[in-house]
Amino acid sequence: MLIIGINYMTFTQFQIPFLNLGSTVSFYFEQLLDYTSVITKMVC
Repeated sequence: MLIIGINYMTFTQFQIPFLNLGSTVSFYFEQLLDYTSVITKMVC
């Protein structure tokens, strides 16, 4: 039971930064798409 608790704590410690990383990457990806659409409109 103790090993399961330790594994769960380490899993959540690794999972939370991973979720934050995913939301940050998606946010920057949306920003990048906005910039590329603006640049293509300016070029065209």
